[in-house]
Amino acid sequence: MRLVCGLHISQFDMKTEVPRRKKVALLDADEEERRRQRRKECEREWYLKHREARLAKQRSYDAKNRERRLQQMKDYRIKHKEKQRAYKQDWYRRNREMIKMKRSKRKTFETTDTEPSPLALLSMVCDVVLQS
Repeated sequence: MRLVCGLHISQFDMKTEVPRRKKVALLDADEEERRRQRRKECEREWYLKHREARLAKQRSYDAKNRERRLQQMKDYRIKHKEKQRAYKQDWYRRNREMIKMKRSKRKTFETTDTEPSPLALLSMVCDVVLQS
């Protein structure tokens, strides 16, 4: 078994024996600035090119959301009205006797207020005479 640098010969790679040096390109400031400007221009072109597609996608998304929200509001209103109607019916059903009693009291009260009975008038006259 042959070992090279602590590795078996099958694991040894000749390329790793001497590490490669990276090429270092020294660019002057003008070249760096030109590259930076070119990159900015390319990014701006790409942005403008894809802008309309992004805006169209956003408009489509907004329209779908608007439709969905309107439908939710309509559904809520319908559901709320149904709940109110059901509650009202249930309340009237539970309080039917009390409502009848109040109506009958109101009717008797209205008839007594509008037309005082002769007995009530006589009673009032007697009270006035007794007080004086």
